[in-house]
Amino acid sequence: MAKKSGNKPKVKKVALSFKQSISLAVGLAVILLGVSGWLYWDRILMNPDRALQDMLGRSLQTTSVTKVVTQTGAKQAVRLNYESEPLVRGVTILSQNNQAGGSSVTTETLGTKQADYVRYTNIATNGQPTPGVEEVLNIWATQDNNIGLEARPVFLNEASLSLIPFGNLSDADKQKVVDAANSRQVYSYEATKTKWVRGRPVIIYSMNIKPADLIEVLKTYSEVTGIGDENQLRSEDYINARNLTVEIAIDAFSRQLVNISYPDAGRNEEYNGYGVKNTVNLPEQTISVVELQSKIQNLARQQPQ
Repeated sequence: MAKKSGNKPKVKKVALSFKQSISLAVGLAVILLGVSGWLYWDRILMNPDRALQDMLGRSLQTTSVTKVVTQTGAKQAVRLNYESEPLVRGVTILSQNNQAGGSSVTTETLGTKQADYVRYTNIATNGQPTPGVEEVLNIWATQDNNIGLEARPVFLNEASLSLIPFGNLSDADKQKVVDAANSRQVYSYEATKTKWVRGRPVIIYSMNIKPADLIEVLKTYSEVTGIGDENQLRSEDYINARNLTVEIAIDAFSRQLVNISYPDAGRNEEYNGYGVKNTVNLPEQTISVVELQSKIQNLARQQPQ
């Protein structure tokens, strides 16, 4: 019988040149980079839950933002500043069209925690300045916290206590507001979709928001910022209020709110100019709001019927 050999067959090793080794390493790196990039895009960047939470946090920690509101017969641009003392500046245009050409009124407002300021910058009838209007234009009027004389300031409150509150809060205060929203699932969404706007992905959320739950979030915001009167934010007053049907759009790259649409109300809000510095000086010479209103009424009585 022939004796079997105990030697195993030799495996021939493939030797790679230095150039081939480098090419293989680069190829593997490209594959890993592509996989990790896809995971980041799908699981983090385009994840609607993550984007929504990031947006809430960034809105509560921004130094400034501009909101442009359009609604039938009105357009308003509001600049919110939170870099030092909270301040809001707004320009509002009210217009009414008719066969003769219509009329328009433009006002500028400033609001702080302590006072409101307002002035008329344009009043036009049929496209022409209203006769005698120079008597009331560019006169700043103010109302402050002197209860019994004039109403409390409202411009800063109205701009800040909105569907998505803004501010420049500390980490701890920001988390209190975010926790208040999450515990009540205020911003829970029914559906999302993504569209590209000027080369950037925007996630759009369809929501039905309960006013009573939103008021609780704004109450927490008021407690930590001192903006608004938390005692007047009573959620029980809104138990039977209709839900707010809205679409909220978030830039997936920046995690910033870019738009809120209210389809039932025909209202649209655009947000931009985050963090842009804008120095605003409060008026030094003012009259009372009551006096300014009296001037406007006298102007109206002087106009031909």
